[in-house]
Order: sequence, then C-alpha cells, then structure tokens
Amino acid sequence: MSLAIDVHCVKDVLLADGQWHPVEDDSFRIDEYEYLLSKEFKVGAGGNRHVRHRGGTDRLLPTVGARWTERDDSHNTRSVFCPLTAIQAVSYGWRRQE
Repeated sequence: MSLAIDVHCVKDVLLADGQWHPVEDDSFRIDEYEYLLSKEFKVGAGGNRHVRHRGGTDRLLPTVGARWTERDDSHNTRSVFCPLTAIQAVSYGWRRQE
C-alpha cells in the first residue's frame, strides 16, 4: 500500500514550528533543491550556471525541496521554500468560502 500524496490537493503544510501553513491557490510543488543568485539567472542561458548550491552535491543539502505561496490576514503573499524533510505532515481539505 502506498501513501500517495497528490501535490495538487495539498491545502496545508505542517512544519516543525507546530503551525499549519496554508497553501494558496494550489501552489504546492516539489522539485530539485537549489540555491542560486537570481540577479545572474537567465532562463534559457544554457543550463543553470548560476546555481550556487545544488541539492545532493553537498551531504548537508537535501536533494528535494518543496515550495508554496502563503497569504496572511492582511492579504500579503510570500513564497515559502524548505527541504522536503522539514515537512511533518500535509493535509487535503476544502476551505469554506466567505
């Protein structure tokens, strides 16, 4: 039996801070974990030459990470990025329309 998680259905993410972090607009994604300098990054520039740290190349840097957008009570948004191993749980659910 698999505990398959559909990333398009994730509505909240539980992190080690003990808080459920709401995922805005189905923005939850899982991908390769990299740090880069955005000022130098150009799409289609023949690879990611501006990646400073690529996941898995350093034993202290995880290979896979997650990202999503959150919205606070004032309707400000922020992007959240973390190693996949930092996620304690995810939840599916329906939010009540107000």
